[in-house]
Amino acid sequence: MGLLDKILTREGLLGRSWIRYSGAVALVGAALAVRSLLLPANGGFAFITFYPTVIAVALVFGAGPGVLASVLSALCAAFLFLSPFRSHAGQAASFGFFFVTCGLTTFVAHRLRKSVVRLRASELKFRTLYETSNVGIVLTDVDRRYVEFNETFRRLTGYSADELRELEYRRLTDPKDWAETDAQFELAARTGQFGPYEKEYVRKDGSRIPLRFNGAMFTADDGQKYLWSIVDDISERRRLERALLNSASAEQQKLGRDLHDGLGQELAGISLLASAIASSIRKAGRPEAAELENLASVSAQAVANCRALAHGLSPVTFANGGLREALMEMVGLLRDSFGLDARCEVLESAPIRLLPDALDNLYRISQEAVANARRHGHAQSITITLESETAVVRLTIEDDGSGIPQSPPATGMGLKIMQFRAATMGARLSIGPKENGGTRVSVECIQAQ
Repeated sequence: MGLLDKILTREGLLGRSWIRYSGAVALVGAALAVRSLLLPANGGFAFITFYPTVIAVALVFGAGPGVLASVLSALCAAFLFLSPFRSHAGQAASFGFFFVTCGLTTFVAHRLRKSVVRLRASELKFRTLYETSNVGIVLTDVDRRYVEFNETFRRLTGYSADELRELEYRRLTDPKDWAETDAQFELAARTGQFGPYEKEYVRKDGSRIPLRFNGAMFTADDGQKYLWSIVDDISERRRLERALLNSASAEQQKLGRDLHDGLGQELAGISLLASAIASSIRKAGRPEAAELENLASVSAQAVANCRALAHGLSPVTFANGGLREALMEMVGLLRDSFGLDARCEVLESAPIRLLPDALDNLYRISQEAVANARRHGHAQSITITLESETAVVRLTIEDDGSGIPQSPPATGMGLKIMQFRAATMGARLSIGPKENGGTRVSVECIQAQ
């Protein structure tokens, strides 16, 4: 805080009334001494040293001492320095001008002090909020460099304050989030606001932390544009979401196993038993054989339905080839049940080393993308491509449908669920139009090293 701010807010000794009023009297005395030394008594310019004194007293000590200084200065000038040969009208005019000038000065000083006090209180309030907030607050320039930030944001990155000021945003942002970050910056340049959106930071120790960003762009007094960002650590939320998703997946897998190994096996036993009894009765020439054969047929269909339900609840678990076989079965269902031109291509240059929950999420994303293409896009052709490389597994679903609308319905949950599943396993999800029409959904998931 500057010296003038300290004076106007009455910090320290200036907060005591007796010091301020004593100071006013002392300054008037000094002005009287200087006036006596500079010019002879009754020599004109009676108020020459009292004007700046009253202004100084009003600014430094306040309105009350300023009024006192005005009265004392007027008395000194009247008895010591005003010429006795000057007309009464001239003396009245001099006093009137002096008091009007001093009154205005005192009023301006009083208003200035009140404004500074309010400004200081507001600044203190927001500074306290800035420094003690449990969310990160950061100011960046148009070159994406960190200008100012609070301690919470610094702790989120793991860098020291000096190190942060030397970094550009790409050093912290995970490469898979560069495109989205650039898109949000362009949005802020167009509309003045951006977010909320989520991305991962790469901390100093190499660990990754999921964060949620939103903020605004503004033009400062220097004419430069800056970005204020609110940064929230969503690690705990992600952990809870992942636990909830894994719990739901575990329940689905348990129910699938129960259907497959329990009810499915019992229905299969009933079907076999009915077939055996029907064969025995037929040999005896009894008419009930046909009814038992119908029972065996219905039981066999129930077994097939039960296994289909089990596969739907836990497709990757029951597919012999894991994710690849589950995708093949999905494509077969699209061809056989819906008459679509569906195919699955597998490009495997390295084995898939993803955890079971990641495999399940990849399948569910493809399942949702296919359902959207069939129901909403009215696609006739769907291609699923699974690429497995040393560092990444990439799943792509392309269709020839009507494409994704510019503004998806607010009530639609499909896209949100796909984004949620991708986020929980740290994958990059992109959804957009194909060059020749239709929609392209791509998921990239980092392989464990």
